[in-house]
Amino acid sequence: MEDIYIGIVWINMLPEDSLEAALPSIKFLDDKRIQHFYDRSQKSVKQIATSLGCDDKIAWDIYLFFHQVWNLNSISRFLFFIASKPARWSPIAQGHVK
Repeated sequence: MEDIYIGIVWINMLPEDSLEAALPSIKFLDDKRIQHFYDRSQKSVKQIATSLGCDDKIAWDIYLFFHQVWNLNSISRFLFFIASKPARWSPIAQGHVK
């Protein structure tokens, strides 16, 4: 399945969160269709929350689904994801917009 793109934004949401803590998962999820982004400032997830209608919140542990965007390079895809309203979204288990 080559026509899928997965962007993962890693943030420090819990006290134990860090880039170093995320590295084992980043290494495990090693696939050319997956692009990892580390956002220490949480700017991207605040923008994602805004795109979901939740101003001044942080979106975390959620899935976002978009229509086809694979003609964009990885940075453009990331910017598209954080600036666009998804076609659908869903929390991951306990995930939410906080």
